[in-house]
Amino acid sequence: MDILLFNLIGESNDEHIKNSFLNHDLDKYLLKIFNVCDLDKNLIFSIPYNPCNKLYSKDFLEKHYIKFSDNGLSYGNILFFFKCMISADKISMLENNFYKEYRTDLDSISTDEGLFDALEIWDNVLNIFLKDDAIYEYYKSVIFDYIFEFLKWGYESIDEEFKSNFFNQTQQLFEKFAFDYGLFAEMINNLNEDLLDFFEIDFKNPTILPIVFDEVNQEYALNDYYADCEFFDEYKTILSAIEIIQNLGMFDENFYKNNYDGPFDPLLHYIFIGFKENMNPNERFDGQYYTNVYDSVKQSKLNPLVKDT
Repeated sequence: MDILLFNLIGESNDEHIKNSFLNHDLDKYLLKIFNVCDLDKNLIFSIPYNPCNKLYSKDFLEKHYIKFSDNGLSYGNILFFFKCMISADKISMLENNFYKEYRTDLDSISTDEGLFDALEIWDNVLNIFLKDDAIYEYYKSVIFDYIFEFLKWGYESIDEEFKSNFFNQTQQLFEKFAFDYGLFAEMINNLNEDLLDFFEIDFKNPTILPIVFDEVNQEYALNDYYADCEFFDEYKTILSAIEIIQNLGMFDENFYKNNYDGPFDPLLHYIFIGFKENMNPNERFDGQYYTNVYDSVKQSKLNPLVKDT
């Protein structure tokens, strides 16, 4: 066994509060052995992060080089929790209450600058998910909502003097995930609109795409905003491929518009978003077929039409 979970009782001013897995629809996993991909997608976020209601195998922790961070970040227990859960092959849980936690105020929360550490913590958590393709694919439909719901709570909780800076840094984290990490399509498809509205993120604005159509020069170009980003070389590859795609007539705009009619340029929509939605550039080309059959296409993580050109 890598991790054993159990219930705990929180005690404050003679008040006992049972922290029960049964309150989170986890009861069907009691006395079972499972891993994170066996859980219903939202349930991993229902398990308390604190380490005091868990037993970890020493061999498991040493094998995966997992330990608590010594950099003093607040919310470090969140990062430790996800490192363990994602690495574990054998997890189980008991209904027993093996731990009593005493706090002077169970309703107290951190409202000071320590909440800024949560931005770095959730950045690191997302990177843990991204290291395993299967786990990321399983959780990508829920993880962005959960991260930014947490940060929305942070913004609403933090002291007034820090709110503006916290809000701005959360917006920057949105952009980092979407563009530095190349997760634009995943975020626009999976983030709920309430969060996008709350943090004033307009992913539906065509000008935010890393590649845009330059109306003056009548050509596709890299948005200046992303000229120094980590994925600059990848975007240059896409720009070169676009020219070949156009010259060879590989993109049938009328065919594509039968399935899509929106604010983005149709070709850019296909390259950055449409392929992720199983859409095709013409009636003969099946992008999912190429991705499934050819490992080089899958490993490149490029749109297969771009990879082929």
